[in-house]
Amino acid sequence: MTGGISALTSDLTTSGSAINTVAQRVSAALGLAALTALATSQQAQMAAGRAALLTQSAGDHIHVLQQYAIYQRTHLQIFADSLSDIFLITAATTALAAVIALSLRSGPQQHDPDAPVMIE
Repeated sequence: MTGGISALTSDLTTSGSAINTVAQRVSAALGLAALTALATSQQAQMAAGRAALLTQSAGDHIHVLQQYAIYQRTHLQIFADSLSDIFLITAATTALAAVIALSLRSGPQQHDPDAPVMIE
């Protein structure tokens, strides 16, 4: 990020830094919202899938407290599974971003001495 700011003139550095910060915060918020939406939809899908495995007669002979315990354990397992999947997605995205970042140019900007210079 500092590479982009270093390309700015000194009078634009504060504005560039502010825009850089806003872009970072907005992208972090959108990423968190996307991961939360993914986790929520995955939990709903897993809960529906597990609920489809139950039959009406399966709950008739179980006490209410035992049903509640099964419900709690099932939802805790669904939550853990969805978080595990989100962590896996995040790790894969981070690894991909690291590979892309390693392919970026590094070091100071190369200036062409024959290029025209803008005078302020």
